[in-house]
Amino acid sequence: MDGEAFKKALARLGYSQSGFAREHCLHVRTVQNWARVGPPDFLVPLLNAMVQQAIEPPTTQVWASNEAAAAEAAQVLDHSLRSLLLRANRAGWPQDVILAGVMAWLAGQTIGRR
Repeated sequence: MDGEAFKKALARLGYSQSGFAREHCLHVRTVQNWARVGPPDFLVPLLNAMVQQAIEPPTTQVWASNEAAAAEAAQVLDHSLRSLLLRANRAGWPQDVILAGVMAWLAGQTIGRR
């Protein structure tokens, strides 16, 4: 990955160079150097995985209905949620327990936002 590809990865992930440095406890100058010459080889697979897991921004902020908004969100989140379910299942969590936990978490998010 060269510097340009690194900058594109940061943009895809929604990071500025300074924001990436701050969030990952790096010196800003280090990230600026990576933006010029590319990150170290050992970071490339991690960055690629981060980009692969990134969630697309909405295509609009105004939907025809709540159902249309929910359908778009479900489509965008599908890959990430399937990946989460698969990883939890591989870790030994039964699928029904995982789904019950997700539902409890969602209920907490909804109740906590009111």
